[in-house]
Amino acid sequence: MPKNAQAHGAIWRDDGARYGRVSRLLHWLTLLLLVLSVPLAIVAADLPASPERLILLTLHRSLGVVVMLILLLRLPWRVYNGWPQTGPNPWLAKAARLNHLALYALLVGAIVGGWAYTSASAFAVGLFGLFVLPPLLAPDKELAEVLRQVHQVTVYALLALIAVHALAALYHQHVLKDGTLRRMWGK
Repeated sequence: MPKNAQAHGAIWRDDGARYGRVSRLLHWLTLLLLVLSVPLAIVAADLPASPERLILLTLHRSLGVVVMLILLLRLPWRVYNGWPQTGPNPWLAKAARLNHLALYALLVGAIVGGWAYTSASAFAVGLFGLFVLPPLLAPDKELAEVLRQVHQVTVYALLALIAVHALAALYHQHVLKDGTLRRMWGK
């Protein structure tokens, strides 16, 4: 393999010095979609039943489907590419691994929980009108209310863990000065 082909492949895959382009793209795209999606649901929750509320919730669901599709790429990529190196401190390495696993678990839980809640509420989950996913459950008002609460708590737990994740990145960057945040920016 020519040397420049190896260097080109290294740009896309993670290495000990930095995250590759694929990991960075999937990471920041997931965050952007969550930053867009969560406020839509919060604003919609305060609206009475109306076309505006339906539009906001439809956008929220569509963004959730996009996050699900990205997650379906992220999980195999993480397995193929390996876990990021976290430095010599074994406690921090374990904490980082648990944080990453919990983030993935909460993302899956939020997506599946939202899909189940929407199905039990007798609404469709689709992708910007391009296609509709099959319902996970039959309509059931009482179950829908339970699932709404589960979805909401899962999303709030996810947001709290994202905050911990961001604070840990800042701690690595400004206290430990180990370049973790720079690696995620691709520098």
